[in-house]
Amino acid sequence: MSFGFGGEFSKQPQISERMRAIRGGSLEERKRVYLAERISDQRVWYGNQAVNNRTAENRYFIMVFAGQLAALGAAIALVGWPDSNVRLTGFFASLAGALIAWLQLKQHKDLAQSYSVAELELGFIEERARHITTEQEFSDFVSDAENAISREHTLWIARRDRA
Repeated sequence: MSFGFGGEFSKQPQISERMRAIRGGSLEERKRVYLAERISDQRVWYGNQAVNNRTAENRYFIMVFAGQLAALGAAIALVGWPDSNVRLTGFFASLAGALIAWLQLKQHKDLAQSYSVAELELGFIEERARHITTEQEFSDFVSDAENAISREHTLWIARRDRA
């Protein structure tokens, strides 16, 4: 699996002119840009992913439940009309089973929880920024924040490789 390393990306400058300009700014300006364009942006992304995965989990749960109800209804209908040529119990039970397997494969519940935790952790990191007054504190802060983001990204890659 390729994540865009090498090739066209490795030939581009790793530090853009805008990044150089921001690095030349004051501590307060760099802190503002980092919080707005990195931390806040990531919080929104993780929050959206948590909501999307929670929504997907709920949708699949409803479909599984509907499939099981349809299988039950088909089984009851078969008892009431044993001579009927329409036998859908197996179809609906198989459909529910396939949806359960898909739900397990996609791990929406685990992803929603993981993304929610990452969003919460970034919120704590964002709060910590209010108390930064020195270059060293800012450097440590950025390092801690990037480690938190990197940790979640590493877990995401590991989950993708399992699926």
